[in-house]
Amino acid sequence: MITEMVAVTQDKKQPISLFSHIHSSTDMQYRSTNTVTYQGLYEVIATLGRKATFVFDRGYDMNELFKYMYMKDQDFVIRLTERRKLFYKGRLHKSTTLRDSRKGKIKTTVLFQGQEKECYISHLNVQITAAKKNMRLLLVYGLGSQPMMLATNKRILSKADAEDILRFYLSRWRIEEYFRFKKQEYDFENFRVRDLKAINNLNQLLTYVLEFIGLLADKVNGNRLSNKMIRNSNSIRGKVLFYCYQIANGISTTLAYAKTGIEEWKNIRRTERNRQLEFNFIC
Repeated sequence: MITEMVAVTQDKKQPISLFSHIHSSTDMQYRSTNTVTYQGLYEVIATLGRKATFVFDRGYDMNELFKYMYMKDQDFVIRLTERRKLFYKGRLHKSTTLRDSRKGKIKTTVLFQGQEKECYISHLNVQITAAKKNMRLLLVYGLGSQPMMLATNKRILSKADAEDILRFYLSRWRIEEYFRFKKQEYDFENFRVRDLKAINNLNQLLTYVLEFIGLLADKVNGNRLSNKMIRNSNSIRGKVLFYCYQIANGISTTLAYAKTGIEEWKNIRRTERNRQLEFNFIC
């Protein structure tokens, strides 16, 4: 199993991995998936050193996660399951009851699954069953067979605030595309090693590569190297929203011209034996 936390850049919303760890229940020191999740959240929050907005899918609709995010004073947007119960005006309700009693007052258009779609939004003040913490329930109608229910502790004072929270959640498609890119472009999961530490070492190296690609993708149209990699990719499509495929293909095409390594422009100090390049990792 792999637990990975990915951020999107502020400019072009390109994915950058902040935490990636492969774990197995067969490991003698393994405790649980949630333990790895909270370890990752702790490291990411400590690294950022400031408040951020964390987006979670329905699999993370857990009381303990709500408590953790409130304890760490972090913003969140969590999609709720239909089993969730909430306090509204002092009474306990099923989230589906609150959802089905409204139709959406705010009309807006968002990018959903690659297309501009019209939807309607409602929001109301509720309390989570975990310690009755105050939060907002965002109800989104028109983007699927069932209305979407999003819980957040971010303020909603205007139509723009509600739209921003929905777009925060919908930005997850770039994270999903990141995982697809990682698997397809670099054959992730097709390992030739069996040891868990060795697998994590390979994953860490790949994460460095993907971070470099993500940073280049965020500089498209504003950086010569990024633009050169886009041109070298010979991509048929012009304007895209996810540049990582083009950047990766551009790097591969560029490096294909290197037939002799770095010997032509840098003197290599020879030793009696060829030394293996070594990396040290702390896992």
